[in-house]
Amino acid sequence: MMHGSLIMKILVGNQAGEGLLAEHDLSLWIDAGTRRILLETGQGAALVKNARKLAGGLNQADILSFPGAFPPRGCPAATQGRETACRANTAAP
Repeated sequence: MMHGSLIMKILVGNQAGEGLLAEHDLSLWIDAGTRRILLETGQGAALVKNARKLAGGLNQADILSFPGAFPPRGCPAATQGRETACRANTAAP
């Protein structure tokens, strides 16, 4: 039984398609039907532009997930003006 589709897009990676920015990091956009998840924020420089082009902008995310400190390094725009549903993993290494 299928409940819906799952679409995953690479917003930021080591390589980028035409009109997108690349950087050494990773950011994924997951569209799970009624939920949109931003998984990792990358270093931040490419995220805002790529998210706008590929996902309609960061304000479309329902859930944010990222490692390290809060707010995510390099990209305060990911959390600006809204509540963060999935906060940083702050467990010691």
